[in-house]
Amino acid sequence: MTRRQPYGRSDRVEHNSPIPDVSFVRNERLSPDIQGLIQGAPDVAIEVVSSEPAAQLEQKISLYLAQGSKLVV
Repeated sequence: MTRRQPYGRSDRVEHNSPIPDVSFVRNERLSPDIQGLIQGAPDVAIEVVSSEPAAQLEQKISLYLAQGSKLVV
């Protein structure tokens, strides 16, 4: 199951956590009563490379992997 972030979302939410451009979370990690943003790192995080500095992108990738993402593309 995937959940799209609303258009115009901020790249950071509370605790300064980055939000990937696209994310995938396995069904086993979801519960029927989830509302709003899912807590924790997604299983797969996808970042669209744009004008973002390479160092900032590398920092995001490292954070996703350290927090439990299995794959970052």
